[in-house]
Amino acid sequence: MIRLYTSYYANMKNIPANYLMVGISQFCPEWLKDDAPDNFLFVKGNFLAPTKELLNDIKSGNIDPSEYRKRYEEQFDDFFKRCSYQYKNVDQWYQTMDEEFSDKYQAIVFLCYEKPSDFCHRHILRDILNYKHHIRIEEFPYPEEIKENKDPKTKALF
Repeated sequence: MIRLYTSYYANMKNIPANYLMVGISQFCPEWLKDDAPDNFLFVKGNFLAPTKELLNDIKSGNIDPSEYRKRYEEQFDDFFKRCSYQYKNVDQWYQTMDEEFSDKYQAIVFLCYEKPSDFCHRHILRDILNYKHHIRIEEFPYPEEIKENKDPKTKALF
């Protein structure tokens, strides 16, 4: 199955060209609109993006991170209830992504705006997929992590 990652837009330069980058934010960054790489996909209204209402509520302080998490999880689950004609469940959605993209891409990286240390819906998405649906997804490594994890002994294997 195709590998899944999350990251943020500012890290795009470190993501390989054979990885599909998918924007999962409510808005596409302005700097990407006219000059997006071929391996970038942004679909307005993507169900993985938090709703405008949810974004407004957290930014205005009307809800705390716990309520945001709860509502984002509900939004995620509701998509599959509403769109059962398209995907019966999360596993079928993942399998469809694999069938659609694995011939051309080695992985899919879901992108949003927030830095790795900031509270963000992509961290909630990882929890949902990893722990609720047992679909492996992790944060894409950053240059410092890649340098630290390089083991010269394993270089010949890959």
